[in-house]
Amino acid sequence: MAWIQTRWKAVLMVLAIFAAGVLCGVVGHRALIMRSLFPGPPMRPEGGGMPDRLLERFSRNLDLTDQQQAELGRILEESREKMMAHRRDVHLDMEQISVQTHEAIRAILTEEQLGQFEESFKRFFRGDRGRGPGRGRKGRRPPHPG
Repeated sequence: MAWIQTRWKAVLMVLAIFAAGVLCGVVGHRALIMRSLFPGPPMRPEGGGMPDRLLERFSRNLDLTDQQQAELGRILEESREKMMAHRRDVHLDMEQISVQTHEAIRAILTEEQLGQFEESFKRFFRGDRGRGPGRGRKGRRPPHPG
């Protein structure tokens, strides 16, 4: 019986390590791209920020005409929108992978293990690990339905 509990704990640990690796890879890749393309503070989703600063800097340093400034502003805004859409898509993809992983783990467990696994999973995302009540680490919801 003890080996069963150890086994599902090991599976849960592997899942957590895998998810952390995916998250670190996505965040690191995004940071590397953003730093190489747009040095300075990151863009804000609500607009403004980096595109406005780039437009101002290019306008000043390159002595752009009004028409060039307008076109550059449009290009930078389109770029910002595409990056934000990509960011949302990546988040949705990661959420889907997490749900699929959760379902795959459930498929290999016995009824008794399922109960223990689900309770442990819910506790993890509720924050019942000495962090007090809440939705989990940094307010995250569990990445699976139910």
